[in-house]
Amino acid sequence: MKPFFYSSILTWLMLLPLIGSFILGILPIGRLRLIRYSAVAVSAGNMLIALAAARLFNWSPRFADRAQLQQNVMWFRDLNVHYHVGVDGLSMVTVLLICGISLIAILASYGVNAQVKAYYVVMLLLEGCVVGAAASMDLFLFYLLTTVSLFPCFLLIGVWGGARRRPAALKMALFWIAGSAAMLGACLLISLSTRGVGGFGQGTLSFTRIAQDPQLRLALGPANPWTTAAFWLLMLALGIRLGTAGVHFWLPDAVAESAAPSAMMIICSQFLLAGYALDRFVVALFPVQLVIWRNTLAIIGAAGVIYAALCGLAQSDFRRVIAYWLIGQAGFVLLGVAAGNITGFNGGFLLTLGASVTTMAMLWTSHIIEVRASHRDLPRLGGLAQVIPDLFIFSMIGFMSALALPGLAVFGGDLLTILGMFRAASASARQHVLMGHALLPAALAMCIAMVLMAAVLLWTIERLFFGPGRPEHQHFHALSLRERLVFLPLIIALLAGGILPTLLVLDPIAPVLQTLVRELSGVLH
Repeated sequence: MKPFFYSSILTWLMLLPLIGSFILGILPIGRLRLIRYSAVAVSAGNMLIALAAARLFNWSPRFADRAQLQQNVMWFRDLNVHYHVGVDGLSMVTVLLICGISLIAILASYGVNAQVKAYYVVMLLLEGCVVGAAASMDLFLFYLLTTVSLFPCFLLIGVWGGARRRPAALKMALFWIAGSAAMLGACLLISLSTRGVGGFGQGTLSFTRIAQDPQLRLALGPANPWTTAAFWLLMLALGIRLGTAGVHFWLPDAVAESAAPSAMMIICSQFLLAGYALDRFVVALFPVQLVIWRNTLAIIGAAGVIYAALCGLAQSDFRRVIAYWLIGQAGFVLLGVAAGNITGFNGGFLLTLGASVTTMAMLWTSHIIEVRASHRDLPRLGGLAQVIPDLFIFSMIGFMSALALPGLAVFGGDLLTILGMFRAASASARQHVLMGHALLPAALAMCIAMVLMAAVLLWTIERLFFGPGRPEHQHFHALSLRERLVFLPLIIALLAGGILPTLLVLDPIAPVLQTLVRELSGVLH
């Protein structure tokens, strides 16, 4: 198939939710059913456009690592900033899953009854921002869209959240603003470092240009002291969005206080976007710095997974257990990047996808329980397998995926990440490379953390579903058709990601990750 290197389809993929939000804004406020159906139709239309873009994309290994479906327009000439969107195999998979997450989250929002029109307008605005960020080929455009996404996220938590929604929204906003400031600082340092190099008088923030021009790559090398600062500023910004331990303090409150459908959209889309950006921007732009600082990244990631597992043991709120499980997965993703080999990269990205869908499934379970019990306090629950057996069956798929059960989505990511770390540690030991001496302890810490987190999840399952049924739970009704319809695509995705990871994810992204690994291999050797 002939590759379509240039197209406006990605721009329409970003614009349709924005146009849809405007249309929803002019609908009569009392037509709740029309508003809900219209929001679902817009998001479903965006999913169809994403599938059309995937159909136009040439998945051949010869072209999958090259930017396709691009649109490139000069935006700020003085800064050499472009509106540049496009996709390769890695970003195309990310865009598809973000559109799927958005559609499921909007389908799950049927129970929102307060300020319904405003809610769906904000959800569609968030979808447009996140999809546009995933398709960005220019780091400044990525920074701009991720920063703008703060405002709909702040509103979704602050207006439609729980009892402590305002402090949670404020904490999230402060952390995200700090992350945006760090990313802006990284953009400025990269622009200054590339100024006057390779014919770019004003510098460039296009990672495709930097990846293709040896002079630009040399300008971002270790000889330039500003590039190390840019590397860590970018890592800080993405670590905040990912929920990495140490900069995660906004995440438990945001998960606990958000309405479940908006948490599915906010938390999972940001986790997926940050995990993708680690490969897209950090590895692609700073391979030398990544190798130099891989010990530090390994220590941060390993400490994070142990910390998250221990904190999970102390939680009595089901939502906070989910939050700390996700913080642990963020540590695994960081360790996959620190491994610096194709196995670790595959594991980290596969885990990013699997953890996002698994989190959605567990959040939906928490929502169903909260609707019936009016709380999520684990000591006050129990015996739900007898009272709502269909919830037990559906939710166990999500829990088993979180436990990294073979055949479900998280298993492949966890396995490859650990294997990648052991291979990196072995290679460093054979070559007597000092900068890899922390990799083996980090890999061992990952194994310990998996056991601890399994204990957390099994204890949570026991407190939710087993034991004698409580009298106050006897009135709980079975799952409705709508609740089952939200579970269904999540379960299909978890099974597909576990059974066919190579066909659905690893083969499409392989050309891109192999290119990144070749760059790192050149640095290591």
